[in-house]
Amino acid sequence: MAGGAGRVKLLDVGVSKRMHATSGRTRRLTQRASFVGSPQYTAPEQMQSVADIDQRADIWSLGAILYEILTGRPPYDVDSRALHKASEVICERDPRPLAKAWPGARRVDRDIETIVGKALEKEPAARYQSVSALAEDIERHLTDQAILACPPS
Repeated sequence: MAGGAGRVKLLDVGVSKRMHATSGRTRRLTQRASFVGSPQYTAPEQMQSVADIDQRADIWSLGAILYEILTGRPPYDVDSRALHKASEVICERDPRPLAKAWPGARRVDRDIETIVGKALEKEPAARYQSVSALAEDIERHLTDQAILACPPS
């Protein structure tokens, strides 16, 4: 990598391509207009097939991963649901509040609740607008500075 700088890309393993073992050729596993991914990590606008999906969908997915890291479960338990039911849950219901899903003995920090909540906002305009803004709030929290996100009013 030029200059020693690198990028890490997180992909849904379920979306990876299948390679033919001997020829190295890829085989197409999906059909046009089919859903590809893990619903519990899919932003509401992706579940609704909104045309202009941007990096804020990735921020929602990062929020879902952060929620699961903190609680031991994803924000929505939709594994056993049909896709249209999973979509309904993700698009119309709020996840279980982080404080209630929190397995720790002490109360979850309010700043963490705010960071995760902002990342998981249903409306992209209400989420962090960039991964760097999310990372900045996490860094501010870890260094005992005030975060920039505000809890919903």
